[in-house]
Amino acid sequence: STSCITALREMDFASLALLERYNIPNTGIGGSPRMVIMWGMDTAVIHLLGLLWFNWLLQHATELSDVAFQKWIAWPIAVSAVVGVLLALYQGLFDISFLNVGAFPSILRAGGSLFDANASGAAAAMWTAGLLAFIPRSRIERAAALAGAMACWGGLWMSGSRTALASACIALGAVGVSAVTRMGQVRRRGWRAIGVLAALLVAVLLLPGTAGSPLQRLKDTLPSEFTREALGSFAREMWNRNGYGAAATTLIEQHPAMGVGIGLFNLSGAALPTSIAVGLPADNAQNWCRHHVAVLGFVGAAGLLIGTVVFGVFLIRTSADGERRIPAAALKGSLVGLGLISLVGMPTQSLPVTMTFWMFAFWYWRLVQPSWQASTTDALGIASWSLLIGVLGTYAVTMLVLARGEQRPAMRAAIGEWRYTYGIYDPKIPAPEGLIQRWTERHGVAVVPNDAPWMTLAVRAQHPDLQKQPVKVRVLVNGRTVVNRTLNVDMPITYAIDTGTAKRAIIETHVDRTWRPAGIPPRHP
Repeated sequence: STSCITALREMDFASLALLERYNIPNTGIGGSPRMVIMWGMDTAVIHLLGLLWFNWLLQHATELSDVAFQKWIAWPIAVSAVVGVLLALYQGLFDISFLNVGAFPSILRAGGSLFDANASGAAAAMWTAGLLAFIPRSRIERAAALAGAMACWGGLWMSGSRTALASACIALGAVGVSAVTRMGQVRRRGWRAIGVLAALLVAVLLLPGTAGSPLQRLKDTLPSEFTREALGSFAREMWNRNGYGAAATTLIEQHPAMGVGIGLFNLSGAALPTSIAVGLPADNAQNWCRHHVAVLGFVGAAGLLIGTVVFGVFLIRTSADGERRIPAAALKGSLVGLGLISLVGMPTQSLPVTMTFWMFAFWYWRLVQPSWQASTTDALGIASWSLLIGVLGTYAVTMLVLARGEQRPAMRAAIGEWRYTYGIYDPKIPAPEGLIQRWTERHGVAVVPNDAPWMTLAVRAQHPDLQKQPVKVRVLVNGRTVVNRTLNVDMPITYAIDTGTAKRAIIETHVDRTWRPAGIPPRHP
């Protein structure tokens, strides 16, 4: 519902025609209503699909045996991930421009099958350890898992992703710690397999190729000297992330409770009329939690923040036993690694990464379930449902009020001082000197410069049948109705309007019918 309200807001609650006929900038750096709505819906759908996938797994895969779960769910996804990273390997080893889009070829990073080096790196990092979570039933299965893990490590390396490298190291470190704690219990061939995998992973680091190394990129990021000032500057940069973090902080300060609307940060953050974001290309907040607080507010993001803490505590307090211990550690390491790099990035904005995360979460729960007792009551009571519905209803109503008020696109344009208009246009007919003449459709909005505290506004209808069919006209300036009358004579009626001291004024017109003189071409988008 919140996505629908945001979509209606970006259309100014006017007409679907805004999605087709007009190229209107809804932010200071562009972004038409269609673009903003599609991006917001895409973002929402990615995470809704992830939640539905997790819910489906809980309902239909809980009772499966380990063999059936691995065969029908885990292995198919793992194979698709490995096939995807093979493209990144080819790009990095042989042709960095092959099926590699955007800026990634120019910075020597392989985008892989996800066409995004960061997302491909994150997925590869998860499966580098995730493939060790399989409980092998045969030598072929064990060999396939080790080969796949090596391929994923290579794909990660070719992506050049520093955060993916950190995530993989955390996950593999968890596997190593778990293996050490089981020393004496792991069979000799198990240690031999781990040793072979480690050697192969190291060998990948030495592969020549066309892609940039994540270690080199990480080295370029770290301060050249470890002084207090240099470390402080490095920490501030990691927090602000080229200005995106600072932009998110500014938006949170401006809209702490409700946020700016799902999908709108990428453009509105880069469009802030402040020095922190000047010249930034559109991008996310480089921090998962901060991004969602910026777009949803603390009220809207409360579920995400609370759920993250609860799930984190669950990971800390649980582990598996016996032959499940190392697989559970691999999954836990992958989940923790992805969570930590989400503090300096947004890897789960990619659907494959999101689906993998939820599958790993379910898989880990399966592995530790025998040693972890869940609550016997899963259903919410009446009080809980009432509280939940009350919070959601209040949030939706508040969003609706703000969407018709201070977060309306025209209001944002007036504050941000960019051109925003639809339904009011220049008829290309010379106007008397000193005057600006505009025609209006049945509904029009224009954000115009406000050079003085008073505006002279003349309203006129030129319909040839005015006396028989008068035209009803309503004009609002800055949300206040200044004209509301019926015109039955072809004469301009002039008003003096107090527009205040703001640098932009919002003019909105409503007429019950329009007319175009002969010889005047129709308005085109």
